[in-house]
Order: sequence, then C-alpha cells, then structure tokens
Amino acid sequence: MVSNGSDDNIAGLGRHESNALLPEELLYLVARMIVLIVVVRRANCEARLKM
Repeated sequence: MVSNGSDDNIAGLGRHESNALLPEELLYLVARMIVLIVVVRRANCEARLKM
C-alpha cells in the first residue's frame, strides 16, 4: 500500500466505490485513525506537562 504508484491507488478507490467497502477494511482504517489521534494527544499532553 506504500509507494505502489498513483495508478494502483486510483484503481483501488474505483473498485471500492463500485462494491461497498469491506467491514474489515473499514474497521482497520477507523482503528488506525483512533490510534493516531490518541498518540498525538498523548504527545501533546506530555509536551505541555514538561513546559
């Protein structure tokens, strides 16, 4: 999924639009977003506490 070229990404998006996104993929994306938000917030809180 990383650095495969833009053509593969565009083809994948078109395929996902034609048939609905798989629940596993959707859960995976949501879980990654939640983890990213938690990590960023934790880093911000630690930075504020050190100041």
